[in-house]
Amino acid sequence: IGSVNSKFGEVDILVNNAGTSIRKPPEKLTPEDWKYVMDVNLTSIHYFSSLIFDQMKNNKGGKIINIGSMMTIFGAGHASVYAASKGGVVQYSKSCAIAWAEHNIQVNSILPGYITTNMTDGFKKNFPKDADLVTSRIPAGRWGVPDDLAGTAIFLASSASDFVTGAFIPVDGGYSIRKLNPKVCFLQVLRLPIHSEHLPMEFAPKVSCHQAYLSMKKVCLLNRASWL
Repeated sequence: IGSVNSKFGEVDILVNNAGTSIRKPPEKLTPEDWKYVMDVNLTSIHYFSSLIFDQMKNNKGGKIINIGSMMTIFGAGHASVYAASKGGVVQYSKSCAIAWAEHNIQVNSILPGYITTNMTDGFKKNFPKDADLVTSRIPAGRWGVPDDLAGTAIFLASSASDFVTGAFIPVDGGYSIRKLNPKVCFLQVLRLPIHSEHLPMEFAPKVSCHQAYLSMKKVCLLNRASWL
């Protein structure tokens, strides 16, 4: 920070973009794995944001942009600590947005979709079927490139976003808004815990189908009786 101040003056825009991941099942993660990913992805955001706060407060405003992920929204069986850290990014950003709004400091998050980078190259190589599934779900029909994030970053760094704070904006080619295949969704619903205590005993044998049907109505927009 001191080096930046000496070259450019006080900081009025901070982009927290450091990120890393360790791809292991949750039960295989060591304490060292967990700490390493959390330190890079989440703790660093706190350190830099809190260190830069005084400068922004003295300047009567500033912009902080934190980089989340699609894993902010979705879980990841192969990258649970990464998903946990990126979920924390949005919650931390919201908290800072509330705390620092009175100082005219806006804190927002960008949630990149699947972007072609050195880090995601490993995902494509190690999980090719999953990578193909991801591509098939993106309405834009492709993975993003780093330049796809530039427009949103410029908006959040400019005076155009002075009344935007605590927001998290997906830049994902539509990945996060595309509904699941209804059959896949139905199978997921059938795995949900079923609670039959609120139904008459005579309906107990049918409770899983009944509960699944009610859940399906909430989760998916289906053609009526298309799955019956």
